[in-house]
Amino acid sequence: MINKRLLIESVIFSLVVIVLWVLWQVLQGYLLTLRYVPDIANGYRTADVLESKVAFGVIYRPDWLSYVSGIGIFIVLAMVYYGIRTFIRRLVTKNQLR
Repeated sequence: MINKRLLIESVIFSLVVIVLWVLWQVLQGYLLTLRYVPDIANGYRTADVLESKVAFGVIYRPDWLSYVSGIGIFIVLAMVYYGIRTFIRRLVTKNQLR
């Protein structure tokens, strides 16, 4: 039988982990941007190479696989948390009965 309270706790845990991961990525990007110092003196040395390698009009469109993998990660996190908590609860219950 599925424990509804534990199931809701597992979903909340998965959401918190994913939100914390996204916040960590944002924080890393912010710190990298904050600490970036452009090299102006050597920046124009390779300007001719950069002009020939620039692609205009490229648009990133996520495909269905990225959505499915995100949902899959969420479900796997919830299942792992639920399984660990259920296992711990059974161990505690067995130890209390002895």
